[in-house]
Amino acid sequence: MNTRESLPHVGRIDIDVRDGGELASQKLAVRESSPGFVHLLHSGIGDASWNIMQVARVDTAARSTLNALVNSGYHLYLADGGESRLVHESRLRGFWRKAVDGAFVLDDRGIVHAFEPANSGQTDRLVVVMSPMAANPFETSLNRYFQPSYGSLIKYLPPNTGVLRVGDVGSVKGAFYLDTTYKPNNATVVGDFLSSFSSELGIAKRDIVLYGASKGGTGALYHSLVGNWNSVSVDPIVGDRYYEENHNDLHFTGGGLFPKTKEEAFLAAVKQANASAQGDCQRLIVTSDGSPQRAIIDDCVRPLGSTLTVLNSTNPAIVSHPTVARNTLWAHLMLINNVLMGFRYPAGERVIP
Repeated sequence: MNTRESLPHVGRIDIDVRDGGELASQKLAVRESSPGFVHLLHSGIGDASWNIMQVARVDTAARSTLNALVNSGYHLYLADGGESRLVHESRLRGFWRKAVDGAFVLDDRGIVHAFEPANSGQTDRLVVVMSPMAANPFETSLNRYFQPSYGSLIKYLPPNTGVLRVGDVGSVKGAFYLDTTYKPNNATVVGDFLSSFSSELGIAKRDIVLYGASKGGTGALYHSLVGNWNSVSVDPIVGDRYYEENHNDLHFTGGGLFPKTKEEAFLAAVKQANASAQGDCQRLIVTSDGSPQRAIIDDCVRPLGSTLTVLNSTNPAIVSHPTVARNTLWAHLMLINNVLMGFRYPAGERVIP
């Protein structure tokens, strides 16, 4: 993390992306404290409507500039007319409109969350919903870090069950609830938050399920492995290579933004899970042969053996990774509720419609 984190981040500077990341870092370094805002100038590169994410995918200098700023704690929040605007993470609590308005909480640990208590007023069980990617892969708004999914979920849960939605602030499109170069202890902070929040409510781990799809599934599965939580993970992204090599690093995981690849992070997490006493924790994955993530998931979780259940959907509407979650919603709900009620699923793979 930035060594000047304790200093106020005030003012603004303009940086031309053509200068590259090294010069951008130098401009930040010469100041007594990092500015609260950076305006990135990229007019003339690509379409005038593009933001820095889109520009960085076609221009190497722009990509290195973006990487340098993200690794210094800056987040894109607005783009217009060949200019992208970034805000420093230290300014988010007083700047992010939904946090200011109370739509969610952004606490002093940097964790974004919103809690919906059980309708009965007594919350004895909890579903933790982890945020997927934004529908627009180049979403400019800070809201890309907190995408509430399954908004009506609480209506379909057992009595006395609340919903905790946890955002994923970090890197360009999210930290995947893992460590980033700027926040090298991010995964620990997330895990500690989950533990402290559930403890404050007095809810035992056996009555909690981590749930998420895609990027949210990454977070649900990873923290289930390292924290011994029940989890329902829908087509989780557990590797970087596919998107880096086949989609021009669509998720912005390369270039030094993360200290470890997902392959490395999950290898360590699986080893940790296998080496520790896992108790009654249930881990369930919903995926499909129609998703390119299926083979990557299999390679990742194979060492878990008898501690994992995989549901493979044969729904013909599933033809890609994004189509898995929307075509298996019924299964997500079934798994969540059965785990909350204490029903156990046999290990291994099961085929579902």
